[in-house]
Amino acid sequence: MTKTPPTDESRRVRAEAQATKERENAQAWVDHDNEARAVEERTARLRALRLAKEASDAEAAAVVAAEKAAEKAAKTARAAKRKKAEPGAETSAKTSAKSSTKSSAKTTAEPGAS
Repeated sequence: MTKTPPTDESRRVRAEAQATKERENAQAWVDHDNEARAVEERTARLRALRLAKEASDAEAAAVVAAEKAAEKAAKTARAAKRKKAEPGAETSAKTSAKSSTKSSAKTTAEPGAS
């Protein structure tokens, strides 16, 4: 059996098949690159959205913390103002606290003394 030399027609068919395969491979690379670029763009967009949300949340938390601090300062100021307005109440409270401390000291000393 001898091999017959390729004819012009078989060469043309083979060349067309190879050209088609090369075009398909090139198109596959283009499609792959386009898909990769689309994924990168979506990732960048989502990252930007996430960072913006985190910044917004941090800002909102800072505002809430500032409001709480201002509320606490106002409450403390009101309490201090009330104490200044009632000087007799403050001294009577101190006196009663001192007397209760003295009586508790006596009670703790009595059981040991017996």
